[in-house]
Amino acid sequence: MLKEISYYTIFGVPIIVYLGSATLILFIITVFLALLIRKRMIKTSIQWHFRIAYISIVVGIIHGGLGILNYV
Repeated sequence: MLKEISYYTIFGVPIIVYLGSATLILFIITVFLALLIRKRMIKTSIQWHFRIAYISIVVGIIHGGLGILNYV
């Protein structure tokens, strides 16, 4: 059943690829947000950095879990 979920295609691409791409983009946004806050280029609270980091970790765990459970 998990293999069906992982390899469910949207526009010809499996959903696991979308989750991996979303994870990568969220981690990059997290890093750039921290750098921009540190250099005082944007004015926002550090809480946004932590929120995006938590979301990216959750999406990454789902992505990794679907990938690993395909072969168990």
